[in-house]
Amino acid sequence: MSFFTPEEKLVRARIELIDRYPFFGYLASHFKIKIVPPNTLPMPTCAVDDYGNLYIDSDFLKKESEEDLVRDMAHETLHPALEHLKRKGGREATKWNIAVDCATNSILKASGFTIPNNWVQPLGDKDKQETAEELYDKIKMEYITIKVPWDSHIYNRGNKQEGEGKGEGKEGEEEGFSGKIKGNGDKPDWKTILREAVTFARGRGKLPGGLEEVVDEVVNPRLPWETIITRAVASLKKVDYTFKKFNRRYLPMGFYFPGMKKENRELSIAMDSSGSIDNILFGKFLYQIKLILSL
Repeated sequence: MSFFTPEEKLVRARIELIDRYPFFGYLASHFKIKIVPPNTLPMPTCAVDDYGNLYIDSDFLKKESEEDLVRDMAHETLHPALEHLKRKGGREATKWNIAVDCATNSILKASGFTIPNNWVQPLGDKDKQETAEELYDKIKMEYITIKVPWDSHIYNRGNKQEGEGKGEGKEGEEEGFSGKIKGNGDKPDWKTILREAVTFARGRGKLPGGLEEVVDEVVNPRLPWETIITRAVASLKKVDYTFKKFNRRYLPMGFYFPGMKKENRELSIAMDSSGSIDNILFGKFLYQIKLILSL
């Protein structure tokens, strides 16, 4: 039985997080924690948004131990910090929520946390931290029927928010869920906070292995290989102006501007078709060749 009030439990959990897991504790120090009445959140646990608001169900808070709150808070810090709420794009909501929870819990497990059985369990390659995008492509629909997100993710779209839990998306006006949640204020600069969190944890000698690589993926995102190839091929094509061919757009107005002269070059393309290339990746190769030929 706890002798502390819910507010005191939260303060103690955050202090414990900073002491034992300084990377996560530094991220959590930028959260604005708000205790909300029961039945406010889609999932009766926690929710987080891009503004650094961490919402906690009051009934859930009373039942959760301080030790569990340390882990819960560490989990929530990674959603806005790793830009999970921005990277969803047009992906299916439930599947994306499970993918980001898989990625998050994989990092937590590698950092020394125990993942409860009722949480989404880490998937994918155990030897490296896979991104939510990579895990999204690996998740089978059968997994979705078994596991549901433990928490709620609030996606901000213009003047609307979308909160998702149990596979169901809820949308409301700017106030959020039925006017009970208001995600406003200035958005923290999560990329800067991530860099500072790494420095803070390294200075205390408690930076979990592999975290720097995960942070680097967010702070210094790499271009997709398709974009790199397209830009490289486009740069090989010489374009110049010539009066041998007039710009037809201005001819009806009596203006004779030079047209564009394109110099074609020969290009050799080699494509890997070994056993390591599956049908999906092979299809991407063919589509990329089609784009190259259209340049």
